[in-house]
Amino acid sequence: MEEYLASRNQVSNHAVFFGCSFTFGDGLMYSSTFPYLFEKLNPDYKSYNYGASGFSPQQIALLFDKQVNIINSETVPEKKGFALYTYINDHLNRVYGGSRFLRWGYLVPDMYIENDSLIIKKWSKTRLLCSKVFKDVNLLSNFDINFCYPHKKSFYERFAGIINYTAKKYWEPFPDNHFYVSIYPGQDKDLNWTQYLDNKIVILKVDTPADYNDKRKYEVSQLDHHPSKVSNVYYVEELTRLIKGYE
Repeated sequence: MEEYLASRNQVSNHAVFFGCSFTFGDGLMYSSTFPYLFEKLNPDYKSYNYGASGFSPQQIALLFDKQVNIINSETVPEKKGFALYTYINDHLNRVYGGSRFLRWGYLVPDMYIENDSLIIKKWSKTRLLCSKVFKDVNLLSNFDINFCYPHKKSFYERFAGIINYTAKKYWEPFPDNHFYVSIYPGQDKDLNWTQYLDNKIVILKVDTPADYNDKRKYEVSQLDHHPSKVSNVYYVEELTRLIKGYE
């Protein structure tokens, strides 16, 4: 263990991964998550897994809030490296507060970026009451009701704005590093928000494998549809190939 820690302390680059359960690695041993696999494939980088189940851009932005201050030059001591946010389709509804999100994420605050500041608001009492009813009686599932985010410029700008804010906060301690937004394979249903990202942010579009419909291969199990180790290995290999063009 001491030899391992000593070798990690000699690494000069960081790879900070932001995301949800896909990044965290729900249903997997840590050695099968893509932040770990990236470090294994790229030993000159030390990986930091800041993924968590249910996360989306608004919680990621909170990691840089003054009251939280999880990511800084002390917690990530390597000056060189990059940060990477992995997007999945459901993140749009998580920011908006769509019906699927409200069933289990109703306690997450409503967030916006205004004048380069993170604004944290409480949901309206009516919306909170509705979300509680939806959760308690499973109303939406029983009647197949689904409230979705608006496919409008204003919402896409809001979504991208939260990511832009996060990148800006990352660049404060690490001004010369790259901030990547990566689309996980098969999660490219609506990418209209990408046109409103800061020009400094690099978008990595990972192609979907030809046999991606083979759920037994690319998902944890029939009951858990999170990515399998096979899926993460493919993702990391593609990320490595794409990132090498920028680092």
